[in-house]
Parts: sequence; structure tokens; C-alpha cells
Amino acid sequence: MTAQPKASASVALVLILIAGAYTSLDRGGIGGGQGHATTAGGTGGAGPRRQVVAGLGVVEPSSGTIDLAAPALGILSSVRVREGDRVRRGEIVAEIANDDLKARLAQAEATLAIRTAQARLIEEGPRTEEIRKAEAQLREEEGNLRLMQAQFERRQRLVREGAVSSEALNAAGNSLTAARERRSAAENSLQILRQGARPDEIGAARAEVRLAENQLAEARAALAKSFVRASTDGVVLRRYREPGEAISTQNIVPVVQIADLSRLVVRTQIDENDIAELSIGQGAEISAPALNGRRLAGRVERISPRLGAKIVSSDSPTEKRDARVLDVIVALPPGASLPINLRVDVVIDLTSAAVPVAGLRGPLGNGPAPLPRALAAAPPPCAVTGCKPAEAVLAGSALDPRPVPIRQSRLYD
Repeated sequence: MTAQPKASASVALVLILIAGAYTSLDRGGIGGGQGHATTAGGTGGAGPRRQVVAGLGVVEPSSGTIDLAAPALGILSSVRVREGDRVRRGEIVAEIANDDLKARLAQAEATLAIRTAQARLIEEGPRTEEIRKAEAQLREEEGNLRLMQAQFERRQRLVREGAVSSEALNAAGNSLTAARERRSAAENSLQILRQGARPDEIGAARAEVRLAENQLAEARAALAKSFVRASTDGVVLRRYREPGEAISTQNIVPVVQIADLSRLVVRTQIDENDIAELSIGQGAEISAPALNGRRLAGRVERISPRLGAKIVSSDSPTEKRDARVLDVIVALPPGASLPINLRVDVVIDLTSAAVPVAGLRGPLGNGPAPLPRALAAAPPPCAVTGCKPAEAVLAGSALDPRPVPIRQSRLYD
């Protein structure tokens, strides 16, 4: 009877120990952590906190690149810029053969000048000299009418006396009737001149002017389409076309590519598994073999609202090509001059304070921007330099002074 209670107590003790072991495994996990090299150990029950996240990026203008295409069909007669040339907004960079369009424009300008002059004459009315001339013509016709009237009366007397034939009287009567008609026509002409143009005549003349103006605007628009102009101040990055090539709307190929290089950014692609703690304003470090050991400090300026396919590749055989990534735009310091499309490594310090963009200093403000503590002693990342991700060790961060191993944003197996 005494051994049975002792056996029951032993079984209960074993069950308690097993339950405790399962609880410890459930809290800490197998291996004692998250299972990713991008996290640092922490204290307490909150679990480890990630210190940095790294990704491969590419340098691009903050305002993007612009491909300038010709808006009209034809043969490219000239390309006035070369790669590396600076252009101003509105400057002509290329021209399509347009001799026919220039002739049409000159014709439209001449037509407008004619229609405008005609409308002005109609609106101003007859000149004083014209009215005086019409008055003199009327007086002359009145004098002729009096003369014809006297001849007709004289011949009537001669016919009664039998001195002339009736045919002579008829001829005098016809001349009198013609003189009366000429006098009436001269009087009507003078009245028309004194009254001026009718409202409908003035309206028709003004409509002719508007029609000529529209034709001129159409000719100018057609000529303007034969020029390719810069849409912004910038630098010519690419020259796609040469003089003599045909421009077609079926297969649109731009003539040149320009961009504003006054402000550069880095488009960094971060794996979707590493985006939880990203925020605008975090510090970043940019490095690449082309920088000859130099590092640039930057700030997270924008974070894309959507995930997408990976477009920046390091050409490494171990790279995950099918990864879904988030674009993070990191602003470079003012005055930074790097080739467009240069591939760089970007390390973002997740422990740095995220502040509004308007309040940033250094790359986005007026003051200096020293590297965050978490990035001050970091070795070059691995995407471009070729070191293994497991070998990149970040020195102590602001939150945890212990060394923190980092991994290239889970973009490698």
C-alpha cells in the first residue's frame, strides 16, 4: 500500500517535466531563435528585433527618365544632341523633314494678311475721296440728262414743223432715257457709299478672318509636330535614332532619352519577408565597387504601396529570381554624381528614427547626416562585392551592442 502512492508521484513528476519541455520549445523554437541571420538576439519575452535589412538597388533620377518621341510621321532630317549633352526645357533636339509644312505655313500667313486687310476696308467704309468722286459722277450725269432733255424737246418742235423725220425724234428719246438711267445709277452709288457696309457684310468679313486664323493655327501645329523638344531640363542619356531614319506610328521608337540628374535616388528592392519594419526616414548606406571603397549616406524617401517582380539582378547563380520584392526609394546626398542604372548595395538601418521627410537633415535637408551607429562600421554588403551573406557581420547597433550577422534581404538561398 505504501509503494502505490510513491509510483503515482513519480509518474506525475515525469509528466510535469515533459510539459515544461514542450512549453520551452514552443516559446523559443528549435535552434533558439527566428532561424534567419538578419535578426539579433534580445532580452525578455518580446523576442529578437531586426537591426538592418539589405537589398540590391539601382541608381536612377528622382524624376525618372523620359523617352522623347516624334509626334508626326516622316523622315528624320536631323538630331541636334548627343549623349551627355545638357538640354533646356523646350529646346529642339531633333527635326523631321518639313519643307512642305513650312510652305503651307507661309501660305496660311499670306491668306490671313489678305483677309484681315479686306475686313478692315469693309469696317472702315469708303474714303472721302471715293465719296467726292461719286458726287462728281452724279453731277456729270445730271448735266448729260439736261442736255438730252433739251435735244429731245427741240426735235419735237422740228417734227411738228416737218423739218426732221420721226426717226430723229425716236433717237433723241432713247438718248434721254439712257441719260436718266445713268443719272439714277450714279445717285444710288453715292447713297451706298454714304451709308457704308451693311452689318452682314462686316460679319462675313470677320468670319473670313477667323477662318484664316484657324488655318494658320493648323499649319503652325502641323509644323510644330515635326520638331522633338525637351520636356524638361536635363541631360541626354541615350540617342536611339539617326538622321535619315523613318518615323512611324506603328512601331514607335523614341529619338532620345533625357533625365534630370540634379537629384538622384536608389531604387532598392527588398524581399517581401523583410518589409515589416521599413518606414520613411530610416537611414541607409550605399556602396558599390564603382565607388572605390567610399560609402554614401542616404534616407528612405518613399516606399512603394505594392509588391512586384524582381527587376534588379546581381547575376549571381544563387540569386532567387522569382522573389517578390518591395521598391524602397532611398534619396542620395545632394550633389551625388553616379551613373544612371549603376547597381549598388543598400543597407537600411531599421533602428534609426523614422521622421517626416520635411524634417530630415543631410541628404534631404540642410544639415549634415552622419551614418547611423548601426551602419558606421558595417563592411560592404554582398550583392555586388561577391562575399557570402553569412560572412557579412554588422558591428553593434544602437539597441544592441553585440555583433549582428546580416543577410542580403533573403534574396539568396
